[in-house]
Amino acid sequence: MIILITAVLLSLGFAYLATQNTTGVTLFAGGYAIESIPVYLLILGSLLLGLFTAWFLSTISSVASFMTIRKKDGTIHKATQELEKKDAIILALRGQLEHFAIENSTLEESLTKIKEKTQETKKRPSLTPDFSSTLRHA
Repeated sequence: MIILITAVLLSLGFAYLATQNTTGVTLFAGGYAIESIPVYLLILGSLLLGLFTAWFLSTISSVASFMTIRKKDGTIHKATQELEKKDAIILALRGQLEHFAIENSTLEESLTKIKEKTQETKKRPSLTPDFSSTLRHA
């Protein structure tokens, strides 16, 4: 609504300016001369040319910003995918670690049992003669 009110006020101001400046002027552009252009048309043309130039430059800036943002979005997307892959690898390795921890505890229990049996075997006297005693008696 404020834009509409501003546009109406500017239009009224320009209309007042146009009624006061109706005298013709000559416009020289390069080798060309355009005669008897009313001053208000010259002002309006300059204003429109300035607005068009500002719009064009703004559009170029917006396109450049859009391309930069799009490139950064692509980079963020790739980084997110890599993180997801690495998270999956970490989860798989944690699963393997748990499996190996269980296997390790099982092997440690087996080793403990083997050591106990070995110690029991060393404590018992041997019923069979060893090789050197067999040679002595023969």
